[in-house]
Amino acid sequence: MKSARLPLSLSLLTVLTVSTAHAQPATSPPPPRVLSPAEVSARRELVAQAQRAQRAGQHPEALALAERAAALQMTPSLRMFIAQTQRSVGRLADAMGNAELCEREAAPGMTLSNREEILRECTNLRESLAAEVARVVVQVATPCDGLEVHVGESTLAPTLYGLPYVVSAGAVDVSAQAPGHRVFARRVTVGRGESITVEITLERIPVVQQNPRDIITPPHPDPLPHLPRSVGPGPFVLMGLGGAGLVAGGVLWGLSASAAGALNSECTPMGATRVCPGSVNIDDRVNGVNGLALGAVIAGSAGAALALGGVLWFALAPRGHAHRESIGPVSFAVMPTGRGAAVSVGGAF
Repeated sequence: MKSARLPLSLSLLTVLTVSTAHAQPATSPPPPRVLSPAEVSARRELVAQAQRAQRAGQHPEALALAERAAALQMTPSLRMFIAQTQRSVGRLADAMGNAELCEREAAPGMTLSNREEILRECTNLRESLAAEVARVVVQVATPCDGLEVHVGESTLAPTLYGLPYVVSAGAVDVSAQAPGHRVFARRVTVGRGESITVEITLERIPVVQQNPRDIITPPHPDPLPHLPRSVGPGPFVLMGLGGAGLVAGGVLWGLSASAAGALNSECTPMGATRVCPGSVNIDDRVNGVNGLALGAVIAGSAGAALALGGVLWFALAPRGHAHRESIGPVSFAVMPTGRGAAVSVGGAF
C-alpha cells in the first residue's frame, strides 16, 4: 500500500523544528542563536498556524505567520515556504530573492535533513520566477555624497548600482535624492522577463550669492513739506471777536462811569443816601449805571476769553503739511451769571 504524500512545501515544513539541529554548515559561520524552550514552542506553533492558513488558501496570513517564525529562527525549509507564499501573494521579486538564498543555504556540503529535496524545490522556484520577474538597472551618472536611491519601496545599496535589480513586473518608481541637489523621480513600466536601465542624473541646486552692489534699497519717501502754521481762520476769528468784546466792554465801562459822574453831580450824598432834585428819578438812574457796568463786565470778559482762546489755538496748533484735515465748525456761547458772565468756546482745535 502506498502512503499518501503531502505537497513538498508542507511535508518539508513539518520538519522545521528538527531540521534546525542538523543545519550545520561545513564551514563555520556564527552559529544560530539558541532558542529558549518558550521560543521553540512559540515557533513551532507559528509554523503550524502558517501551514493551516496555507492549506485554507489564506496566503497573506500564512506569510505573516511564517515571517514571525523566521524572526525567531530561519531555516532553509522555512525560507522555501516563505518564498512560495510570497509568490502566491504576488511579491515575485521577494520570492525570487528568498529562493536564491534557499539555494545557498541548502547547497552541497550542508548537513541538512531533506537537503536535496529543498535544494531542488528552491532551484525550480527560482528558475520559474526568472521568467516572471523584471529587472531594473540603475546607473548613477552623477555620484555625490549622501546619495540615496529608492527602487519601489526598497533602498538600493550603492554596491548594486549598475547591476540588475529584481522587481515585480509592472510600474516601478525610481527616485534619488542627495543634499544640495534636486530630487530625481521617474516611473518606468517593465514587463515580465524584461530589463530596463534608468540613468539617474541629479541637478545641483544653484547657490545664489548676491552682490551687495546689486541689492536695491527702496528709496525713502520724501517727507511731506513743512509749511508755515496753517490753522485756518478760526484763531483769527476768535481774536477778532475777543478784541471787539474788549472794545465794547471799554465803551460800556466809560458810559457807566460818565453816567455815575453825572448822577453824583446832580445828587448830593447825605450819609448812606443821596438827595436829588425832584425831577431826578434816583432808582432809574442807579439802575442805568449798574446796567452799563454789568454790560461792560460781560463784554470785557467775553472779549478777553475769545482773544485768549484764539491766541492759544494759534500757538498750540501743529505745523501744517500738504494734506490736512478740515477744521470743524467753531461755536461760541456767553452765559450771564450773578457775578458776571461765563464764556464757552467749542469746536475742533
